[in-house]
Amino acid sequence: MDWGGGPGLLVRMLRDVGIDAYNYDKYVKNHFASGFSRSDGHRYTFVTAFEVFEHFANPKSDLEPIFALQPSCLLVSTCLYTNQGPNWSYLGPAKSAHVFFYSDEALRLIGRRYDYQVVRFPHEMTLFVRRPIAKRRLALINMLLANDRFVEIIFALKRKWSLSAKDNQMIRELIDKPIGNVPD
Repeated sequence: MDWGGGPGLLVRMLRDVGIDAYNYDKYVKNHFASGFSRSDGHRYTFVTAFEVFEHFANPKSDLEPIFALQPSCLLVSTCLYTNQGPNWSYLGPAKSAHVFFYSDEALRLIGRRYDYQVVRFPHEMTLFVRRPIAKRRLALINMLLANDRFVEIIFALKRKWSLSAKDNQMIRELIDKPIGNVPD
């Protein structure tokens, strides 16, 4: 499930390569993955939050609903604050929507609060994971992610079974489904 997924473009692309993904954004309508929005009570094992954390005005309360889902993994992208000055490009213009920044230690404190191991990856990616990952496996993942070409090759070789035909059929059935006893 993509938390803060905006109009659902990532979810649509993931579904198009056969990944059963869902979207959630309380501020933006899901246009690209219509019909595949988060459902209350559904368990999501893997949650993404790309460029979301830095938009939280009150991280303590804003993080609660994400971690309340208790996913096995939460993959987050956000630039880390390491005492950059006022010219830090991530700050953006004076009215930027980036309102909160995290240090490595802050992300680790969040992990401890919610009982997750925190793993930092290249490209400003942080993984919160419930079960510890073996050090050798982490080293391999880091090596693979550090090589952009290798990741592209692996993705290109993955057999892709698009869910778009199945998704369209499900949406058609929902549209065609009678709504009950509606008087003429």
